[in-house]
Amino acid sequence: MLDNKIFSRPSIEIITEPITLKEEIELLGGEKFKMENDKMIGKQNNIPRHNYSISMWININTNSHNLNAMDNELNIFSYNFKPSIEFRINSDNPNGENTHFVFKLSNNLDENEKYIEKTISLPLQKWHNFVFTYDNNKVDIFVNAELYHSYTFKVGEHPTYNVNSDNIFIGDNQQLSGVICNARYFTNPLTDKEIITTYNLLN
Repeated sequence: MLDNKIFSRPSIEIITEPITLKEEIELLGGEKFKMENDKMIGKQNNIPRHNYSISMWININTNSHNLNAMDNELNIFSYNFKPSIEFRINSDNPNGENTHFVFKLSNNLDENEKYIEKTISLPLQKWHNFVFTYDNNKVDIFVNAELYHSYTFKVGEHPTYNVNSDNIFIGDNQQLSGVICNARYFTNPLTDKEIITTYNLLN
């Protein structure tokens, strides 16, 4: 069955149980995500992986703590911006009518010296599933099992990797009110069908 194939395909657990976002936590990333050892020559492989998927579930609340997010971007999850998810409240709508999840897609800047980013407004106090699939020169963003955006990197925009420094940062020390769970790194890009099936199983 496809269900079993999804959960048995190569992947690395980042977090399983819910953890709050009220303070920054650093987790090992690049060292865990590098290519497997080359058994043919018996040497450890320090080559970073470029094709992968990262999936996670996030629930953000709005309360007085989130006033720190007005016109600022508070970190939810970052794999050195490949990807990162941040949270922002528009100060014109402090009650949450215009809140944004901000996706940054590469640690390298575009031709205007800015991060490559997309934003989306979603209901708060509700679980949302985000999947980022990096495959060669393209990244696909899935939100709640639907393709939200595809971006093809231009020359110089492609993410760069370092197995020694590409750690994961979860949460923000500005007391962001929310929870993240079931974050997982897949060592091969997930297909659309796999993303939909996983979402339906966990939703």
